[in-house]
Amino acid sequence: MHIVNTYIYYSNKYQYLKNPKKLANKSYLKVFKKNINWECPKDLIEKIIWMQFNSDTSLWSELADKYKVRSYIKKICPECKLPELYGKYTNANQIDFESLPKQFVIKTNNGCGSVIIVRDKSKINIRKINKTLNKWLKLDYGYINAQSHYLRIPKCIIIEEFLSDKEEHTTLKDYKFWCFNGKPETCLVVSDRNILKHKYKLSLYDVNWNNISYNIKKCLRSDENIEKPKNYELMLEYCQKITRNIPCVRLDLYNINGKIYFGELTFTSGFGSYNIDFYNYLGSKFELPVNL
Repeated sequence: MHIVNTYIYYSNKYQYLKNPKKLANKSYLKVFKKNINWECPKDLIEKIIWMQFNSDTSLWSELADKYKVRSYIKKICPECKLPELYGKYTNANQIDFESLPKQFVIKTNNGCGSVIIVRDKSKINIRKINKTLNKWLKLDYGYINAQSHYLRIPKCIIIEEFLSDKEEHTTLKDYKFWCFNGKPETCLVVSDRNILKHKYKLSLYDVNWNNISYNIKKCLRSDENIEKPKNYELMLEYCQKITRNIPCVRLDLYNINGKIYFGELTFTSGFGSYNIDFYNYLGSKFELPVNL
């Protein structure tokens, strides 16, 4: 997970247990410099937070679970590839590193950013990795920003295939589609993500691949114009299949040598990367359910 220090974690946990709506508003206020309009939410983040407290989010818990969601993808869009699963564990000490290939990815299933990328198994410190993983398993990501659906995910560790078509310290392009009831609206491309330096570039496109990166904050914006994938229409088709009947979700896909891989589904994405006009635009595409 985007690891926060111990003080912030336990402070937020205390605030969540005392008043989760207040904690959610605090996170929103910090970025947007205004309080959430609970009576008439307008922008995307307001509406997502409103849904957290006013709707059944059990599906969120199931599909945000990086282990369980694999079964969902196999059922609803079997043509979309999944990274090979090497193992599932409830404790890091259960992992048999000798049986794993040279390269792999270790992650917990219940948060954001709790990922260890192993490019050469012979160079890793197993004791250090196990200590980190078991520490992550003790943390409940849902407390950090009042995202209660994460609290209902049974925690585990999964190890998956390492996907790559790039040089050593740079990851794949990550295509992040905001979808509303099966309709993709925008695609954020995360490129040149440097694991060692914690850097990345962001480019934003509408569904017709027009560059709308001016909506990204300048400090995060890439000047590069990303080439549209040759099988982009197939990516959109997968978006429609995977997110149909879901009011709002972000779907992450990878495109490797023409093969489309599932990344994850995110219902409560981090916020602060775009200008308020863009958040309002996305909010206009998100129709809140009636008669809850």
